[in-house]
Amino acid sequence: MSRSSGFDRQITIFSPEGRLYQIEYVFKAIRNVGASTVAIRGDDCVVIAVHKKVSDKLFDPSSITCFHRISEHVALAAVGMSADSLSIAADARSESAEFMYNYGYEMPVDLVAQRMADKAATKTQQTWMRPHGCAGLFFGIDIERGPALYRTDPAGTSVGYKACALGNKETELTAFLEKSLGEDATEPADLSLNGALKLAVAAMRDAIGNEVVVGDLEVMVVSGENAVPRMVGMEEMEGM
Repeated sequence: MSRSSGFDRQITIFSPEGRLYQIEYVFKAIRNVGASTVAIRGDDCVVIAVHKKVSDKLFDPSSITCFHRISEHVALAAVGMSADSLSIAADARSESAEFMYNYGYEMPVDLVAQRMADKAATKTQQTWMRPHGCAGLFFGIDIERGPALYRTDPAGTSVGYKACALGNKETELTAFLEKSLGEDATEPADLSLNGALKLAVAAMRDAIGNEVVVGDLEVMVVSGENAVPRMVGMEEMEGM
C-alpha cells in the first residue's frame, strides 16, 4: 500500500513526513503539461521565451499563448493548464485595476505577484478548493528598481529571480542558466536586450535540441527603452 495513501485525498492533510501530496502532484502536472519556458532579467530588460507545443495539426498556433497583459506595464507568462492560467490572469487584472483606482498609480510587479501568491496559498488551506495547475512569471520594469521578474506557484510562494525556467524542460533549462549566469560562469553574460534574447534561444536549443528554430518560440520582452511588454516578431529573432 502506498505510503501516501490516505494523505493525498485532501489538500489540507499533511503526511507524517510533513508533506502535502496534492501540492506535489500539482508541480508534476505543471512539468508534464507546461510548455518549456525560460525567463531572463537583463540589465534594462526582461525576456521570456516559450517553446510552443501544438498538439493538433489543425490548431491555429496564433490562438495559443502563455502570455497575458495584466496592466500597461506588467505582463504574465503562465505555464501549465491553460484554463487555470486564464483564471490567474483575470484575478491579477482585477487586483491591478482596483489598485490603480484606489491609489492612482500602477500596481508594482512584486505586489501583483505577492497578491496572486496569497490567493494561491488560500487554495491550499480549503478542502473545497483546488490549487491552480499552473505557475506564473510576472514581469515588467519597476519605476524604482528597474527590470523585475517574479515567479509564483500553486504552493503560494512569490520569489524574485535573475533567471528561471518552467515547464517540461525546467531541469535542463535551469542547469544551462546556472552554468551561464552563476558564479562559476567562465565569462560575464551579455544581458542587454539582444544578449538576453540570444541567451534564451541558446538555452532552448541546449535543453530541447538544436532542431529548435526561432519560429517554434513565442517571445515577449519589456525593456527600458519602452516599458510596455511586447511580442518579438520573426524579423527581430532572425539570425539567433
